[in-house]
Amino acid sequence: MICGVWIDKWNRKWLMQISDFIQAFTTGVFAVLLFVDVFESQYIYFITIILSLCNNLFGISNTSILPELVKKDLLITANSLLSTSQQVARLVGSTVGGILIAYTGEATVIAINAITFFVSLAFIQFIRYDYTPNQQEGVKHSLINDIVEGFTWLKKERALLTLILIGMLSNVALGPTNVLPPMLIKEDFNGTAAALGVFDSFIGIGLLAGAVFVGIVSPKKIGMWFSFGLGMQSIGMFVISFSPNLISANLGNLILGIAIIITNIPMSTFFQVMVPTNMRGRINSISSVSFNFSIPITYGVVGILADKIGAQEVYAIGTAMLFICVVLAFTNKELVKSFIGADEGKKQEQVERNL
Repeated sequence: MICGVWIDKWNRKWLMQISDFIQAFTTGVFAVLLFVDVFESQYIYFITIILSLCNNLFGISNTSILPELVKKDLLITANSLLSTSQQVARLVGSTVGGILIAYTGEATVIAINAITFFVSLAFIQFIRYDYTPNQQEGVKHSLINDIVEGFTWLKKERALLTLILIGMLSNVALGPTNVLPPMLIKEDFNGTAAALGVFDSFIGIGLLAGAVFVGIVSPKKIGMWFSFGLGMQSIGMFVISFSPNLISANLGNLILGIAIIITNIPMSTFFQVMVPTNMRGRINSISSVSFNFSIPITYGVVGILADKIGAQEVYAIGTAMLFICVVLAFTNKELVKSFIGADEGKKQEQVERNL
């Protein structure tokens, strides 16, 4: 929530660079501690907290600044390019990281990681971004009042509230995909670690394919595509739930990866289009907190349920929850009919000028 206020008050480009600098410094200290062999395991918690906070600040700043850099009717394409680059980096980075660790050791790879944050910082400097302070002249708000102002604005936007509710439910429904793959592969398919790697790679390929597909199609009916993506997620989960073998389970994971991107890119774009610039940081932070708030509890419950009834059965419960999300999405007329185009973009820009 605090990050959201900062993002609405301060230069978003600078916040991304500050985030990169702190992450570079923290990761660099991590590497030095390993090099001189004084690292203790409890340090990892403190380092993780700092990196998580900065990553959150960077991510929300990134999402909030994008509508100020590209035209509204190109947001889907821009979000697809970002998602594609992230998935490629994830696939390539994991492979290169594993090879480097094998040949050079963890400390060297972590030091290289610290350097990558400086590279990111340098590239951000090339962004052409004219910062205009959003705070009203002569008006000073406390941090709490700024946060409350975001909630007050959001209460009036039923489509956004529905979207946040669906996002929360779908995150809970997707809990098994983050917790249960090792158990699923071992217990239900008698697979090895290699089989688990292949299973995970299929969702990674799906995420990449989905990002490329959405970028090529560049859909304008973002509400309809969001709802369609939720339906595909339920199909992917259903296939995994009732798969008789690993081959069909891999197919379900591929469908799930494609569907997650088809859902997430329109959802991000919907927030960027519907929320004015001076509220974007706070609304994005509220949605982020809402989406992630239930995750710790969900993961614990998923593990307990899987021990009681089995991994595929818990995937089936996730399928049912996703179906509920599909119903909620398709019954919200404002959400389903939401459209992004040139006329829509001009209208929103006029609204923001008036604000």
